[in-house]
Amino acid sequence: MFGMRLALLKGVCNLPVATKGPSGGKSNWWRTQMVNRLLKVREVLSSLHREESGQDLIEYALLAALIALAATFGMGVVASDINNAFSKIGSKLSANVT
Repeated sequence: MFGMRLALLKGVCNLPVATKGPSGGKSNWWRTQMVNRLLKVREVLSSLHREESGQDLIEYALLAALIALAATFGMGVVASDINNAFSKIGSKLSANVT
């Protein structure tokens, strides 16, 4: 399978494939190494693209962060309204008790 991908890439990019290392005198060895590494990166990226379980987790985390942010901003308004309501109740109770 990997050999087939390398053959397809060789046909598309016209990169020669060599099997000897730098000491063997072949200058195409570096190109082959680069092609192999690029194929590995492509394979890893395509496997990440196929896995969608992490995507759901990120969506839930973003939703929870949005709810927490809205609750934080909303608590300031609600807290002041509750404080005003208890102040009114307290002043009416103190006026009727004394």
